[in-house]
Amino acid sequence: MKLKAKAYLRIAAKDWRKKYNSVWSFSEGLAGVELDDRHGYVDKTGNEVIPPKYDEVGDFSGGHAQVRLGDKWSFVNKTGKEYDYVERIFFEGLTRVEFDGKWGFIDQLGEEVIPLNYDAVGIFFGGLAGVKRDDKWGFIDKQDNIVIELKYDWVGDFDRRTGLAPVKHRGKEGFMDKKGKKYWGMTEDEAQQKLEARRKSYREAF
Repeated sequence: MKLKAKAYLRIAAKDWRKKYNSVWSFSEGLAGVELDDRHGYVDKTGNEVIPPKYDEVGDFSGGHAQVRLGDKWSFVNKTGKEYDYVERIFFEGLTRVEFDGKWGFIDQLGEEVIPLNYDAVGIFFGGLAGVKRDDKWGFIDKQDNIVIELKYDWVGDFDRRTGLAPVKHRGKEGFMDKKGKKYWGMTEDEAQQKLEARRKSYREAF
């Protein structure tokens, strides 16, 4: 007896599970599968999104899942791209990721927004994040544009309260505002007072 097309499709859709030794529950649209002691992921139609090649896989959360190959644990996104580290806390919609010593940023869907081109990165505040390349620090925006030149020995994250970031350069220490103005040899409170005075002066001028 010939099966009608729709009935055949329904049966075929179920049959993909028979290919695997085990199929786990779906998380964020993907399910872990086991085939001959190797693990990967499939979508709800049975399409193999990440081929079975890992020794162990976890559930997806925030666009990523933890996987193990041999002694090494790493993270994969839903396309199979691997990261050695994925920070679980997002700042202004982005979080830090690292692979093979290089850092970048992903969004909450797991999409890579800023490529892994940096030796170290800070967190975003006010649209800016500190980044390090070739032993020099500066700041980028969320489009990966360099806003403050990478020329400093070190920079910290911008503070939500003061709007200032600590900076070190050529033996000097101080703070920097988002325009790149430096306040050397000051405490954070002193630098904030200077910054507020500049803002007040600018407002009065206009």
